[in-house]
Amino acid sequence: MNFRCPRFILGMLAISASSALAESSVWVVSSGTNTLYLAGSCHVLRAADYPLPPEFDRAYRQASRVTLEVSLAEMQQPEIAAKLNSCAVYTNGTTLQMNLSAKAYARVQAFCRQRDYPLDRLQSSRPWSMAMTLLLMEMQRLNIQPTNGVDCLFDARAHADGKPVEGLETVDDQIGFLTLIDKGLDDDQVIQTMAELEKLETSLSGLVAAWRAGDEKTLQALAHDEFSDSPKLYQALIVDRNRKWIGRIESYLKGPERVMVIVGAAHGQLVPVPPIYRVTDQPGLILDDSHALTSAPSGTVDALIEGMEAALKTIGATSLIASCMAGGPWRGLYEKRGYDPVTLNMGRSGFSDRGEVPGVRPAGPSDVP
Repeated sequence: MNFRCPRFILGMLAISASSALAESSVWVVSSGTNTLYLAGSCHVLRAADYPLPPEFDRAYRQASRVTLEVSLAEMQQPEIAAKLNSCAVYTNGTTLQMNLSAKAYARVQAFCRQRDYPLDRLQSSRPWSMAMTLLLMEMQRLNIQPTNGVDCLFDARAHADGKPVEGLETVDDQIGFLTLIDKGLDDDQVIQTMAELEKLETSLSGLVAAWRAGDEKTLQALAHDEFSDSPKLYQALIVDRNRKWIGRIESYLKGPERVMVIVGAAHGQLVPVPPIYRVTDQPGLILDDSHALTSAPSGTVDALIEGMEAALKTIGATSLIASCMAGGPWRGLYEKRGYDPVTLNMGRSGFSDRGEVPGVRPAGPSDVP
C-alpha cells in the first residue's frame, strides 16, 4: 500500500528507484564490514514484465532477510480493512458529488460512463478512495494483477525460503498518510487523475521500461512532475520518511546479516554516505540535470543552483555536494561557488558482467582532503 499525490496514478504505480547500476533499479551499498541491497520497487507489473532484471534475483540470493516499506503480512490482518474503510468513506452524510466541484465531478462521471464503471457505488467514497477504486478497475480491464508487483514477489519468495521479512514502517503509519492525501487531492488533481487513468496502459509501459533499465533521468523527471505543485506533501511523504528510515538502513550495515531493502522510487536515494568521507550529517546532492538554453538570460544557471541550494537547506541538509561530469558546463560555476572537485567511480560489486573502468582505481583514505 503506497499512496502518493498529486499525480495519483503514477504515484500508485511508479514508485521505482534511481539506480547506481545502469542496467537496473538495484543499488549496492557497502560499508567496511557489510553490504546491503537497495532495490527499487514497481508495485504493479504485468505478466509480460517478467522475468525481472537479473540483478534483483542476485540481490535476493545474497541477502539473508528482506525489508519492505510495510509488512504485507501486517496488511492482511482483519482489522486493517476496518481502519482503511474508516478513512475511505464520508461519515458526515455528504457524498463524493457534494465534495467535488461540478467540473471535477463531471470529469469523473464522463470517465466512468466511457468505461461503464458504476459511479453510483462510489458516492460515499472520498476522492482518494474513488481514484484508487477506479485504478483497480482499470487494472482489471487491462489484465494487470496487483499481486504481480516486486514487493509481493519477494515477500512470497522470502516466506517460502524461510527468510525473515519486516517493514520499515507500520500499516498505521501508512494509513496516517491518507489524511494528508485526502487534503491534498483537490479538484484539479481529480481531473488530472481521470486523464492519467485514460492513458494508464501507455504510461505504465514507459514507466516499467525506465524502471527496468534504471533510467535515472526519466525516473527523476516522473518524481519531480509528481510533486511539483505539492511541496508540503513531498516533505511529509518523501523527505520525512527518508529521514526516519535512514537509521534503520544504517543499522543493517552495522549488523551481521545482508539485507535486501525494497522501497519505492522517490526513496531510491537513501544510500548512506560512504564511510571514507567521515560525514556525520545528511548532505544534500545537487545534480546538473537541468539545462539552460544559450538564449537564456545571463545568470540563469546561477539562479538554478542557488534555488537548489536553498531547497536542500530548507529540508535539513547541513552540507552540500554538487555532481557533474568532468569538464561539464556547470563545473566552473560550482568551483566559483566554493565546491571542490572530486572524482568518484560507482563500483558494481559483481552485479554486472562489466568490469571496472580501465585506469580507475578504488578510492582510498589518501583521496580524502
